[in-house]
Amino acid sequence: MLGEVDPSHIIRTLEYWDIERKRYPLFDHRAVLVAEKITGRFLNVIGLFNSAIPFIAIQMTALSLGNQITLQFTKVLDVIEPGGEDVPAVGPAVDRKHWVDRGCEKSLSIADQCLPILKEVVPSVALKYNQQFVGLTVDGSVHNFVVFLPKKQFLSLHVRVVDPPHWKSLLEEKGVFVASIREGRIRFRLTGQDVIDKRDLLRDLFATSYNDDIE
Repeated sequence: MLGEVDPSHIIRTLEYWDIERKRYPLFDHRAVLVAEKITGRFLNVIGLFNSAIPFIAIQMTALSLGNQITLQFTKVLDVIEPGGEDVPAVGPAVDRKHWVDRGCEKSLSIADQCLPILKEVVPSVALKYNQQFVGLTVDGSVHNFVVFLPKKQFLSLHVRVVDPPHWKSLLEEKGVFVASIREGRIRFRLTGQDVIDKRDLLRDLFATSYNDDIE
């Protein structure tokens, strides 16, 4: 938006975000507002949304350098990610039926396909069903070096790794959709065919995650 941000600009940003996330539900979406001037008043208003809606605000400034005009973009508000590791709180333990009843049986089957690969890394590993995600136990103790988030349309994995950019490149080279990376963790999505076609890569990733996590 040219000039100072106004309420209609904020509303349009939220409307576009809502339209796109409904149109492409398999992707993560961010509401991004760009304006020449974002006053403190509206910045506070946008900040209130950020606890529930991933909102980014960018202020654009035109700079004159001799005969040239350049644009400077300054991010004045970034997305607030929940928690330190972008993983839901554990919550109470549940059984498999809890996830089946939520319509996630198909994505649970992909987690089942991953389990034999995990067992090649650590034979005593097992799935542990929690209210917010499906984690792991090793020798009966919780050890969530890999976390599964079953969705109706896909299975999301959060994997602890020391070098997320390296694994992002390897996964994307094999056609795996990587949703995000952050310090110490990578988040990506798998299909059942991915588990078959990328078995060796997944085993290397799981082994690296487990070994890095216990060191």
